[in-house]
Amino acid sequence: MGINFEEYSSVQNISLSKNNKIRVIDTGFLDAAENMALDETILELREENVIPDTIRFLSFKPHCVLAGYFQSIENEIRINFCRQEGIEINRRITGGGALYWGTKDIGWEIFASMQRFISQISGIEDCRVGRGWLMPSSVRSNKRTVRFSRNPLSHSNAN
Repeated sequence: MGINFEEYSSVQNISLSKNNKIRVIDTGFLDAAENMALDETILELREENVIPDTIRFLSFKPHCVLAGYFQSIENEIRINFCRQEGIEINRRITGGGALYWGTKDIGWEIFASMQRFISQISGIEDCRVGRGWLMPSSVRSNKRTVRFSRNPLSHSNAN
């Protein structure tokens, strides 16, 4: 596929057990198109067992809004407002609602085979499994729960 993961700011392997390594990648700031293309590439390569299980940390620059796979960008995103404010618009390879990513946000993704990884994540609560990857439905930190909220860039929240 031509992707050289060594180009990115940090690539490490951590070991959960003797034979079970997980690659950790911090790709630093990428624009929306680069981040979404890298998501698709990592997922495809993981599904084909070309790369090991991977945790990726990602950030966006410039800021952007990402529509869910099944969403209509025209119906869900205030396109003119985003263009005026220099907010990139792109689409995720997963479903769900539109997400706004500021330049100070850090996201994480897990690309893992179900057989090798599910037994290692007992510390992550309330995970939903879909299409071969894991997606936490909530993240608990400092006794606070991070939840889905309305997107201020969507038509339903326009003034």
